[in-house]
Amino acid sequence: VVAYEHITQNDTISFRICDEIFRIHLNDIYYIEKDIRDDSVTIYTKDNSVNRYISIKECYKKLETDPRFYKCSRS
Repeated sequence: VVAYEHITQNDTISFRICDEIFRIHLNDIYYIEKDIRDDSVTIYTKDNSVNRYISIKECYKKLETDPRFYKCSRS
């Protein structure tokens, strides 16, 4: 358990908005939600939320190997 925590403590998801790079630590993410009106996702963290125009599939590809995240559906 300690080894896993050490390996994953620096994991981040990165994205660019207006030529500025943002990094969110995966441990800080509560959940990610797709907006039903367009092809964007909102990342909810401990401190705030960030809206990002990437598809939920693209976001899932980055996180699918991480056991802290799983995909659920409305159905």
